[in-house]
Amino acid sequence: MKEWIMSIVGAIVLTILIEVLMSDGEMKKYVKGITSLIVLAIIISPLPNLFSKESIYQNFDVNMVVDEVGDDINYTFLEETKQKQMENLNQTCLILLNEKGITNVIITPTCASEDNEFEMEKILIDCTNLVIKEGFENIDIKDTIISIVTSVYKVKNDIVEVIE
Repeated sequence: MKEWIMSIVGAIVLTILIEVLMSDGEMKKYVKGITSLIVLAIIISPLPNLFSKESIYQNFDVNMVVDEVGDDINYTFLEETKQKQMENLNQTCLILLNEKGITNVIITPTCASEDNEFEMEKILIDCTNLVIKEGFENIDIKDTIISIVTSVYKVKNDIVEVIE
């Protein structure tokens, strides 16, 4: 980089020196044009190296980057994020159940964590203290609860267990 800047400065100084020493006339235009092209060529000379793949990856060590990323994974943060996601899904379920006239339901999801992939193992729905609002008495409570929970958590019916 330093050499490139020095060659630009040197070419510009040489161009100015030639321009000062040249007498006015037809030849001065041509010399000025040629020296301008030389300065331009010096300025753009490193551009092909910037765009070549070899130059880009020359000092790039993939293994070093992977090792550094592996060391920087914050498992506590991932666990907290998973917990907040479960709380948000729970709140969404409770809101949707409330809209259907069902309150006092306790939803307890259980997740398995394997290689930082979280998979839903089981969702327990405690309906022992369930209250149905007035005007909603004629709904199929169990099916309504299961359909809301499975749609919010995006799981199959077989991992949802309702305790009555």
